Amino acid sequence: MKASPIKAMAPLGEPESYAFCYRSGEIGIGISVPSGALAFAKGRSATMHRMIMAASRHSHEVGVFLVPGIPEAATSKDAEDALLDWCDWLAQRPGPINILLAGLSKHGRSTSQERFQRTLAMLEAEQAVEKGGAA
Repeated sequence: MKASPIKAMAPLGEPESYAFCYRSGEIGIGISVPSGALAFAKGRSATMHRMIMAASRHSHEVGVFLVPGIPEAATSKDAEDALLDWCDWLAQRPGPINILLAGLSKHGRSTSQERFQRTLAMLEAEQAVEKGGAA
C-alpha cells in the first residue's frame, strides 16, 4: 500500500504551522499565512493535515480541501459565519490543535467581531516578528 503524502510531510521537531483558508473556502497549511488568507488553526503540520482530511469537505479536485459552507456563501458575512461555525465544531474535537477562531460565532456579535479583529492583529504581529520585523 502506498503511503499518503500527507502522513510523510512532517518530521519530528517540525515548527508549528498555520491552517488557513481563502474566501473560496480552499484550505492550506504553511509556516506563514499568505496574503488574502485567514488563519484558523495553529499546530503541527502533520496533525493539522490529518484533522483537515477528516473534518473538511473534499473538493472534486484531488488533494483540495474546503471549509464547509464557504464555497456556497453568497456574501462575505455568510462565509465568515460558516468559517466561525466550523471552527467551533473543530474545537470540540480532541487533539493538540489550537483553533484560533473558536468561540467567535456565539452570542454577542460585536464582542465576537472585536475578538476576531484581535486574533487577526495577533497573527499579523506574530508573522512580522517571524519575518524579522517589529511587532
